[in-house]
This record gives sequence, C-alpha cells and structure tokens, in this order.
Amino acid sequence: MYDEWPFFKGLLDLVEMVMAKADPRVTAMYDAKLVRPELQALGDELRAKFAATKAQVLKIVRHQELLEDAASGAHPELDEKIRLRSPYVAPLNVLQVQTLHNLREFDASSGQDPHASYQPSETEIIELLSRDPHRDLGTKHPFQAAMDDCLMITIKGIAAGMQNTG
Repeated sequence: MYDEWPFFKGLLDLVEMVMAKADPRVTAMYDAKLVRPELQALGDELRAKFAATKAQVLKIVRHQELLEDAASGAHPELDEKIRLRSPYVAPLNVLQVQTLHNLREFDASSGQDPHASYQPSETEIIELLSRDPHRDLGTKHPFQAAMDDCLMITIKGIAAGMQNTG
C-alpha cells in the first residue's frame, strides 16, 4: 500500500518527519519535574505508544531509522536542521521546566517567595527582572514577574525552534 498509494505514502512520510523531530526524553523530563507521581504512568504509556508507532512506521516504509531514504540515503538537509536546532531548543525546555516548577512553588506558598534569600531592594534590579520596565511594579512580586517573563520567552523560543524544518 505504501508503494502503490501516493496519499498513504505522503501521510507516512509526514508522520516519519514529525516523529524524527520528537524527543521522548523531553517529555520524560517534564513528567519527572512537573507531573504528580500518580499521573506519570500516562506519560510512560504515551512514550511506549510512540516507540511502538515508530517501529511500525519504520517497518512499513522499510527504513532502519527515521528519515532514511532507501533510494538515495538519508535526508541530510532535514537531519542537519533537526541536529542543529536541538542544542538551542533543549536548554529552553530545561529552563521552561525549572521556570514552571518555580512558579508552582511560588503559587503554592500563597505568593510568599519560597526563595526567601531573593529580596532585591534596589529599584533598578527589580526593573531589570522584567522585560517591560514600565509595568506597575506593585502588582506582582518581582520573582513572579521574572519567572512569568522567563516562561513567555521559553514558550516563544521553543515554538520558533519546533516550527516545521522540512
């Protein structure tokens, strides 16, 4: 069916490309730091299904690894783009996990900074913690404002890095 039906071939080629860009290790990191233990089995199950799907896709397209092209070797341009973006996107994922963890700790402490040693006293330092120094400094604790900004930056950076590279 893969060789005879162009629609099916195109669909599986797209699935193969998307799977090549996915990294189950990233989801495991989010699970370990952010997901309640009783729900972590769901992430494990999804990663197992990802691995099983990958195995079936490789079997159907008759490849040993994702993005391998039996006629002309690997897709070097796409492989290179994925390989080159990983060193930039992976640290953003790590920062995002830590930022989300810090924000949850802050929220759980009812707005009392769990990082008690973090007490900037100079207005200039507080203003530097936000990308928008003109915002109302009295509405948020500086730690929360800094973490909110960090979260937005990581969201935008990861989204830009995960755009279609093929």
